[in-house]
Amino acid sequence: MRLHFVFVTHYRKRVLNTEMLNRLKEMVEQVSNKMGCQLIEFNGESDHIHILLDFHPRNSIAAVVGSLKSSSARMLKKEFPVEVEKHYWGKVSFWSNSYYVASCGGAPIEVLKKYIRAPSKFLEIAILPHPALRSGGDCRSNRSSLIQKSPQRFLAFGLFW
Repeated sequence: MRLHFVFVTHYRKRVLNTEMLNRLKEMVEQVSNKMGCQLIEFNGESDHIHILLDFHPRNSIAAVVGSLKSSSARMLKKEFPVEVEKHYWGKVSFWSNSYYVASCGGAPIEVLKKYIRAPSKFLEIAILPHPALRSGGDCRSNRSSLIQKSPQRFLAFGLFW
């Protein structure tokens, strides 16, 4: 199973430089190999990284994320103290507590690699009214009165290919 992960720096600070990204790639590859996963693609910008892993099903997603985030944060703080301390001091975590993960089983691997290499050129986001909500009704009316009271009801989706 292939999984696409995105980790964002804490407070979305623009901390990562080219040297840090290169070292992160090495670290992600080491940690994922130890967990029985294989790094397929890696890329990042100054405030986030993309990881495409061939994920071994014996692992839990949370365990892999925890290992990747904790080991990479320790390594970055140790090997790049000046760069990290410009943005974070004390016991502030390097990575945001949240993360993005999606299964990529149906997409061709080359398409995923192209997206990770250049996401801003490849991904289009469309925000359209959800068909079930156009008439003012609610497809989950028995579950949520908040949606019924909301005047703007939208569904966001990404077009990957």
